[in-house]
Amino acid sequence: MERLGLRLVREVNDFSAPLGFRYIAKRNMFVRNTEYGFDAFLWTSHPALSGDVMGQQYSLLAMLRHNAVDNVVNQLGLIYGEENQKFSSTVCSALELFPPSNARQYSYFLADSASDADLAGVAQSIAVAVKEDACPFFERYSSLTECAIGLNSSPRANTHFLFNNLERRMYYSIATAHLAGLSEFDLLLEQWTGVCSELLPENTRAGAQKKVSRLLEILEISRA
Repeated sequence: MERLGLRLVREVNDFSAPLGFRYIAKRNMFVRNTEYGFDAFLWTSHPALSGDVMGQQYSLLAMLRHNAVDNVVNQLGLIYGEENQKFSSTVCSALELFPPSNARQYSYFLADSASDADLAGVAQSIAVAVKEDACPFFERYSSLTECAIGLNSSPRANTHFLFNNLERRMYYSIATAHLAGLSEFDLLLEQWTGVCSELLPENTRAGAQKKVSRLLEILEISRA
């Protein structure tokens, strides 16, 4: 991580630690372990220019993992390596793209020459976003049923506030609906089968269909 980001981590840690989050440097994320898995928030960053000032642009994401779901979906081989699989998430929301509130910012610019006051200001904005938006997000989607309902909303949409990748969202939607015991599971599965055959890129459809079949086998085994 660039030096500016490390300075920001130290500022953010002051408010996140009392909320139960610990910073994992290898993952560049703040994680809070829970009975169901974990809650986490992090930011993406890239070099940016504001006027004639060079710096970094930081964008906030909120993630939540249900071990019961990810332990199933990870058997599809979507993520390489056991260590990486430990940090996969059931839902992930880019708050800048899908803002919970129009009154707050979820993307922040810091100049390379940012002062301590500049860093403190961005850290305070992140603190407000985490407390006012991310924490209610964690509370809501700590419910597996809420995850299933949310992920299965608008199945034909290319973008989605809980998982902005259509193919992977399909696997998580099917898994959460099955594990949550949604009564409309068969209908949802039929909808996702249509998505798989009609909306996914043609060169990925056959592989995705095989993964769906494999996922259903794994879910049946896990229920037995």
